[in-house]
Amino acid sequence: MLSLRFAFSTAVVRDEIYLIGGFPRQHIPREYLATVDVYDPRTETWRDIPSLPMPLRPFRAVTVNGKIYVFGGYGEGLEFFPDVVVYDTGFRAVEATGKMLTHSGELKAQHSRQPETD
Repeated sequence: MLSLRFAFSTAVVRDEIYLIGGFPRQHIPREYLATVDVYDPRTETWRDIPSLPMPLRPFRAVTVNGKIYVFGGYGEGLEFFPDVVVYDTGFRAVEATGKMLTHSGELKAQHSRQPETD
């Protein structure tokens, strides 16, 4: 990690892991971080991207179609942060076309009729 921290949120986009917010281990009084660090397990390298608008301990982070949504959290003095921060990573998932609409268990193998031979 670029800096040791606790109580951060994570999200994964395109095989990279994003560590968002949190606080350093031994900092009293607790100092929340605004940093966002990205880990690439293929190259085992870290990089940072633009920080959160304020230091905080986020409640959760989720990924939808290449965007990371960071939901609320607490900042300095346990101030509640009710906003949602969105990071656009630039990655867009590919949607399949011509999908069969079915539910689990509905597909069953059917024997095809074989032509008769003489």
